Amino acid sequence: MSRKKMNMDELLRSRRTIRRFQQKPIPEKWLFEFVDVARYAPSDMNIQPCEYIIINNQEKVKAITQLIAWDQFTECDRTHGPTAYIVVLIDFFKKRKGGELDAASAVQYILLSAHARGVGTHWITRFQQKKIKKLFRIPHHIHVNSLVALGWPMENPVVEEAQSTTHLWKDEKGIIHVPKRRLADICYLNGYLHSDRHR
Repeated sequence: MSRKKMNMDELLRSRRTIRRFQQKPIPEKWLFEFVDVARYAPSDMNIQPCEYIIINNQEKVKAITQLIAWDQFTECDRTHGPTAYIVVLIDFFKKRKGGELDAASAVQYILLSAHARGVGTHWITRFQQKKIKKLFRIPHHIHVNSLVALGWPMENPVVEEAQSTTHLWKDEKGIIHVPKRRLADICYLNGYLHSDRHR
């Protein structure tokens, strides 16, 4: 489907976490544009505590990759890792409590902006905070909230309705399946477990 013809609902529903990437660079201009879009994300009281570091130097990209606690589907395939990262920061001098919500909102803008251009992403929250701060000389009052790994996708994960579990699984062809809870299981009308609940 052409990205130009993709409406907002299609954009939102089709975004998937990517774990295998082609080893070709993303235009540096695009990386800055993804962050520029994130500036417009909602922020509590408009405090805007988030800052960002763009990493596209491949030595530094590989250094970050070694400091991440990857999931089972990514750990076994380091040869197709990300080609860039956006490090998402929170300035604790501006906001210490609740800044993670601002960061989550900003990250979502980055993910969708990248997806709209065909760039794959992986939002990462498990990593070695102290070593990353040391690697990039990040001051003590700046918290590393999360990382966004980026690259051109080498896979196309499939979404499906969850049955008994929401655990990801990989089939015999190596395709990752992503179970999503049904609307009827998470959405109620006019009250929790209301009789008019969607079925």
